[in-house]
Amino acid sequence: METIKLNDFISKYPAYRISADKLFNYINNIKENDIIIDFINIEGITHSFASQYLNDKNLCKKNIKEINMNDNVMKMFETLNKKKRINNNNIEVSNFNL
Repeated sequence: METIKLNDFISKYPAYRISADKLFNYINNIKENDIIIDFINIEGITHSFASQYLNDKNLCKKNIKEINMNDNVMKMFETLNKKKRINNNNIEVSNFNL
């Protein structure tokens, strides 16, 4: 099992889609099949990074587990998971709680 500390690999605040692509390019090219992504010291993530992370993770054939996600990171992923497509018309509806 390989552990990747996101803070060391990218930054304390991953912001760009290309950063998620870089992470998963690395993951897809290592031999290990069981991967832990450690979110320790990650202050938050942008919508763009989170969206691309989830897309890349869905395409990845490896077993990936996330640990040490703070509330800011978890809320961003939860927000993305609440999005829905209506009648395949690419209309996104989000349930936001303020």
